Amino acid sequence: MSRTPVDAVFCMGNSVPHVPHVLHTRELEAAFRSFSLALGHRGIVVIGLLNYARIDRERDRIVNIRRVGHSEYIRFYDFLSNTRVRFNVLAIDWSGAEPTHRLYSTELRPYAVEEIAYALEWVGFSNVELFSNVALTPYDDASYGATVVARKKAG
Repeated sequence: MSRTPVDAVFCMGNSVPHVPHVLHTRELEAAFRSFSLALGHRGIVVIGLLNYARIDRERDRIVNIRRVGHSEYIRFYDFLSNTRVRFNVLAIDWSGAEPTHRLYSTELRPYAVEEIAYALEWVGFSNVELFSNVALTPYDDASYGATVVARKKAG
């Protein structure tokens, strides 16, 4: 069975740190190898994630609080270790006589943008570039997010 290679792989929305089986570096490298296998000659990979170095440095637990009608959402972190963060969303419903709530949590691996770049290079990507956002603004350690762009090495 033949497969048609793709020109680009996009992994956006801070998805890499949320994938349970990518909590260890070897699994991250395996995922990036699979990206390379899917790509055609000189294909490109684009990875969007949060700037966890800034998040770890500032240690702000509350990400944001938003209210829409009778629903309120509080997004916050629990810093478990240098390789684990729990991301939480507390949903509060104010529509009844008494508020009700539900907590949604997921554990993630807070990869530094440099770790992502190194892993891409390790598995054979080249021209790895770091940006602060999808508009390709030069990377700044103080930025909220990061975008990593790399090309498959010519084979």
